[in-house]
Amino acid sequence: MWQQPDQPQDDVLEAEAKRLNVSCWRGSEEDVLSRVHDAFFSTCADIHVEFYGDSPFVDFFQVDQMIGYLLKNTSSLDYVSNAIKTTYPPGLEVTVYKASCLLEAQKSTAIDDPLREHVGPNIQQI
Repeated sequence: MWQQPDQPQDDVLEAEAKRLNVSCWRGSEEDVLSRVHDAFFSTCADIHVEFYGDSPFVDFFQVDQMIGYLLKNTSSLDYVSNAIKTTYPPGLEVTVYKASCLLEAQKSTAIDDPLREHVGPNIQQI
């Protein structure tokens, strides 16, 4: 089974998040799709903005533009990304999508699918 309990080595990260008064969500290291799904739906957000942990300095202007684009086109778009085709230098990848996309990806991706270690490809397949 994919679900794995929180790892003890991550306790220090959770403690630092608490010290900084930053929300922290823990879950399976392998089933990233479920971890992101569960973290997202623990909030009352309507859209999810995703960039990768190895890209912590994403351009906020670009993020704002992508959110704005999705919101202006919400009747015809569910998902916006600059990561489908390389158009920006590595490290500037941003993806913005509606909650419904994440919910559908979680429901439609088999629990034993190795691609559950990613979110984007599962949303792109729905």
